[in-house]
Amino acid sequence: MKQLLILITCLIVCTGLFAQDEAPAPAEKKKLIVATKDAPPFAFKDPSGEWTGITIEMWDAIAKKLGYDYELTEDSLEGVLRSVSSGKADIGAAAISVTAERAQIMDFTHTYYGSALGIATSYQRTDIWSQLFSRLFTWNFLKALFALIVVLLIAGALVWVFERKRNPEHFGGKPMHGLGAAFWWSAVTMTTVGYGDKAPATPAGRVVGLVWMFTSIIIISGMTGAIATALTVGSLTPRVKGPQDLHKVEVGTIQSSVADGYLKSIGVNPTYYNSVQEGLQAVDDEAIGAFVNDHAIIGYWAGKDFAGDVDVLRDTFEPSYLALAMPLDSEHQREIDLALLEFIQTPAWDAILAKYRAAQ
Repeated sequence: MKQLLILITCLIVCTGLFAQDEAPAPAEKKKLIVATKDAPPFAFKDPSGEWTGITIEMWDAIAKKLGYDYELTEDSLEGVLRSVSSGKADIGAAAISVTAERAQIMDFTHTYYGSALGIATSYQRTDIWSQLFSRLFTWNFLKALFALIVVLLIAGALVWVFERKRNPEHFGGKPMHGLGAAFWWSAVTMTTVGYGDKAPATPAGRVVGLVWMFTSIIIISGMTGAIATALTVGSLTPRVKGPQDLHKVEVGTIQSSVADGYLKSIGVNPTYYNSVQEGLQAVDDEAIGAFVNDHAIIGYWAGKDFAGDVDVLRDTFEPSYLALAMPLDSEHQREIDLALLEFIQTPAWDAILAKYRAAQ
């Protein structure tokens, strides 16, 4: 009986050893398909033809950490979203904003960059004199003119008080005549014309005159600056000054983008372009009055290819957040999420943002 137990034990051990030897090797991770699109500074090809950019460099760091092998495929924004939602692509990596509509057909990682919409527009020349008239002859201008007249009267009245008896030749006579002469003197002094037909002779009058001379310099300088500003702004103004003006001009954007959804929500039917460069070229050619897209992207292209011709307004609107897109219930989502959150807290992420001048 004892020998039988020893024999059975030996058989069990040997069977386990053979089973261990014959266990299949762990399956290799499949190559992931990563769909992207040209969207500098987040995803674009460098002069050598290699993909780079904020999102691409971030994804490459995540892929290396997780041991992923991947292949990049280029498409339009609509194509990228379609590939991800259908499962043909495992990852969508570009400037992809998280929206409620997109979240119904695909999943997203945690966001990694805060963005917003911006407007690119061109300048239009306007009639200088009509702009000057409309800008200067306003209620504020009339109030300033009234205040100037009051100051002129005060300066003239002070001189008249000191000069009317000791300098009657210039400021004497009836009060209305004397005050009129003093007002004339204060106006001539302010404009530095200096006819010399009237001048204070008493010490007190000359002190008032001296103070008024320096005060006049400040007033004239301010008025000259205001007129020059009005002429400059009036001769060259942007066609669009903000989202409130988008109804007044032809507007372009990229189909299926966040900007497309925003424009439709405010009742604007945009003209579609295949790329940001095409849209900005249309603005430069005055085919459209404004192009709406991600502020960082249009700012990049406008500064690179359209400096001085296309203006990107500083004010942004409709804030959004960028993330990596994945098919619904992707098996990779959790580990990519964790790797992404770890990476954007490292100095390497700060260096990428600084490299592309996109620090938040």
